[in-house]
Amino acid sequence: MTAAGAGLLIALAGCGKKDKREDIGPEADAAVAQLERLQRGAPVPIMLQPVGRAQAAVARLDGAGCQFTPGAGDGAPVLLADSRVAVLRAANAAMIMAVDPGATPERPHLVGKTHTVRIDRSPGPGEPLGDEGESWRGVLTVEDADHRTVYRTAGRYACSG
Repeated sequence: MTAAGAGLLIALAGCGKKDKREDIGPEADAAVAQLERLQRGAPVPIMLQPVGRAQAAVARLDGAGCQFTPGAGDGAPVLLADSRVAVLRAANAAMIMAVDPGATPERPHLVGKTHTVRIDRSPGPGEPLGDEGESWRGVLTVEDADHRTVYRTAGRYACSG
């Protein structure tokens, strides 16, 4: 066999072969992703703890902002936020999150390294809170990296300034 013939044979041998990623297609990609999520196990619930001055200092929150307090809203907040960042506390550690600039005021969204937070609050103006604040009923939901709910509670979402 000549060198040209061998080259042609090698070129033809590569024809018709597809990369494995092309072979499986988007449906199979979705199935593989679902299987990988299932293999990671069940979601691990978290329990949010009251956020205090120490966590606010770690997050470098400025003065004005919002907070979420479970229940009737008369206890300690489990979330403090300003226009840039938010802080929660779970397992005695601060969870610092970025405020999603594309979120709506009625549905604030926060993004962290391992979790995301969504607050669904009642629409429209809130109840007056002091001279410059408002308060709404709302639900705070924390999701893990696989978008599985690991914490959810109803409460009061209050903003000032």
